[in-house]
Amino acid sequence: MTDSWSVAGRTFTSRLIVGTGKYKDFEQNAAAVEASGAEIVTVAVRRVNVSDPTAPMLTDFIDPKKITYLPNTAGCFNADDAIRTLRLAREALAAGGVAPIVFNAANEVAALAFLDRRLGFLNIAAVVADTLERATNAGMDSGSDDACDAALAVDAAARRIANDIIASLAIAA
Repeated sequence: MTDSWSVAGRTFTSRLIVGTGKYKDFEQNAAAVEASGAEIVTVAVRRVNVSDPTAPMLTDFIDPKKITYLPNTAGCFNADDAIRTLRLAREALAAGGVAPIVFNAANEVAALAFLDRRLGFLNIAAVVADTLERATNAGMDSGSDDACDAALAVDAAARRIANDIIASLAIAA
């Protein structure tokens, strides 16, 4: 029997989560993750290269297709950045209804776009906020008696909105 745990539809066998901020370089960090057997790493904004596309990136050493990245606010450049990110999450939870589904879908789409180098890390919160606003303005709701089908439909619609926002940012760049 394998001891495993699941969160957000993903199953993990290791309960160890490794940070990425205390290593001399990305190579040493990758070696530590490999040796530990961890399947999740935490990543602070300050450890993410957002300005020099020729410089090494953590994703060059720790494959985000094999290891789950868990962003945290520890690396926000200032309190305003950290607070804005946390307020978005709190507002989505407080709003209830479909807002938490929209928040989660937009965050996943934006994080993937970042990992694919199609979006800057600092733009993730803006994509999430814009997606929440557009979904609210569109009157997005569950609109179905089947809660599971409704949640999946909202999730799919929010992902389309977030992808459209990201595409418009790429065109503007």
